[in-house]
Amino acid sequence: MKQTMINGNTKIDANKIEVINNWINENEVYPLDKSYELVNQFLVNNNLVNKFIFMFSGNIGLYYDLENLIKVFGKFKEYEDLHFIFIGEGAKKELKRFVSENNINNI
Repeated sequence: MKQTMINGNTKIDANKIEVINNWINENEVYPLDKSYELVNQFLVNNNLVNKFIFMFSGNIGLYYDLENLIKVFGKFKEYEDLHFIFIGEGAKKELKRFVSENNINNI
């Protein structure tokens, strides 16, 4: 992408372009076992012990199709042992409204 920007506009100083990758370093960020103290504390604090959990962690932004995902998850709202956890922040605040208006307690 840096090279594309340089090639497309000769006025851009290549030394002022910083590329930020949109993926993680899997050696630094990785799933932790439920027995890990902080994970277990999170589960206890959120009444998620012994629940089957689907988790999305990241940007709740414009470019993700989270609306349809939440609508599908809403069809499972009667399953008390199944929870869909979203951790993040972004522009799609209406997703919270949809969950509230449809009385979905497992998202």
